[in-house]
Formats: sequence, C-alpha cells, structure tokens
Amino acid sequence: MPRLSLSVPHALGVPEAVSRLRTRADAIRAAYQSQVTDLVESWDGDSMSCQFRVLGQRVEGSLTVLPGEVQIVMDMDGWGAPWLKRDSYRDYMVREPVPFPPLVAMMFHGAIETRAREEIERLLKG
Repeated sequence: MPRLSLSVPHALGVPEAVSRLRTRADAIRAAYQSQVTDLVESWDGDSMSCQFRVLGQRVEGSLTVLPGEVQIVMDMDGWGAPWLKRDSYRDYMVREPVPFPPLVAMMFHGAIETRAREEIERLLKG
C-alpha cells in the first residue's frame, strides 16, 4: 500500500492554520470534483480524517495541525477488499485502462508529495 507522509512547518497559531486548511479543502473539493469521488471528510478539533476514490482506488488519510507543523498521512489501498478489486477493475480499468495503477501511484509519489507540500506551505504562509 503506497503511503504519503509529510510534515509542513508553519508559523501560525493552530486555530488560524485550521481555518485556512478548512477553507482550502472546500476549494480543492470543488476543483477536483470530476476526478475525486466518494469523498468523506470529518474534522475533530485540530485533526481531519478523510477517505475518497481516485480512478477507483480508495485513499484514506489524516491531517493534524500541531503548533509549528501540519502532519499529513495518506494511504492508497490499491482498491480494497478482493471483491472491490474485481468490481473496480471492471468499472474503471476495462473502460479506461491505466497500466498498474498502484505502480503509477508510486511513480508519481514524489510529484504528489511536492505538490501537496507547496500547496500547504503557500496556504499557511504567515
């Protein structure tokens, strides 16, 4: 299961950082609504957990705002349980083939991490 884990420093107070991240989450949801499906997001104080699907692959993650840093962890399960893998393969890959989606996700891991880091740094810039 590919995992993205990063920590982004910030100089804001925790409440301000949370406020900015919540606002940006709404904009990201709107911008990627055609590519991201089944999005479930929940905030509990200074932490957010989420799950969604991209190309049929389930992604689960968490974001925690701490004094001085934001920690993000995202896991891709490669389509979940065996029956989900068969159904997702039929629904997504047969229609629009992408060779070895988990491998593709791993290949773009660095680019995804860089983009996420840049976006969060820009958002939390004092």
